[in-house]
Amino acid sequence: MTCKTATPGEVYVVVDSHFPPASAGRESHPDDPAGEAADRAQTYDLFLAGTVFLDIIFSGMLKPPTRGHEIWTDGMGSSPGGVANLAVAAARLGLHTSLAAAFGQDGYGDFCWKILAEHESIDLSHSKRYHDWHSPVTVSLAFDDDRSMITHGHPPPVPVAELAGSPPPSRATARGDPAPTRTRRRTSARSRSRRSSPPRRRCP
Repeated sequence: MTCKTATPGEVYVVVDSHFPPASAGRESHPDDPAGEAADRAQTYDLFLAGTVFLDIIFSGMLKPPTRGHEIWTDGMGSSPGGVANLAVAAARLGLHTSLAAAFGQDGYGDFCWKILAEHESIDLSHSKRYHDWHSPVTVSLAFDDDRSMITHGHPPPVPVAELAGSPPPSRATARGDPAPTRTRRRTSARSRSRRSSPPRRRCP
């Protein structure tokens, strides 16, 4: 099944469910708990590949900023975004989730990696860290029951498909391709403003 959005520049998702569980074709045995545990460890409910953004959200704005002026907000939060939104949602629903994504060797990449691996229990064994690559960042300004977004990023060091490689045994896989292009940079603020996001981690 292929799902595509109607808005240019939106991340598309291709879902495949033909990958059999790791235990497929293996006879179960009541005296083999270790083998069953190994099967569970090697099989994912969902395997994802795509781009992870550091999302920074300013909320409580009464109006958008105007040229030459500074405004203050009542709230601020941050979390991994992009394909990480789907990974976090799946993991919180109890799905054994694995993610293949590029992470920069910078503070933004450190933050996203730690949140996903340690706090959300998402498997990152198929993800990689890269030197000399800036982690993509999106700043969201929430006001008037809507939000505007500004994103900075560079194409990942390797294509998403190459990074994912041969997907591990999974009940479903999904991949997105939000690599920045001129067209997508012009439309990304509008198209990505409609994406659903998990609860953000608020700053104290």
